[in-house]
Amino acid sequence: MIIRNPNAKHHAIINSRLLEDSRLSWAARGVLAYLMAWPDGEEVLAAHLFHASPDEQQDIESALDELTTVGYIARADKAAS
Repeated sequence: MIIRNPNAKHHAIINSRLLEDSRLSWAARGVLAYLMAWPDGEEVLAAHLFHASPDEQQDIESALDELTTVGYIARADKAAS
């Protein structure tokens, strides 16, 4: 059963197709959902994700690499690589 809180102050509207993309791991889908909650045009540093997540840095890096490969994100810090 899903219970929704109608009084929640913070909401993100996410196209469910993003979360159903079978090319992505569950971890990458979670990172994508987190990123979609940020304001349009907001720059998010990988370091922020590392600190905000209970996962290991290498797991977040892997999720970001998946999202980059599929084309959901562009990473400025990896552009020179």
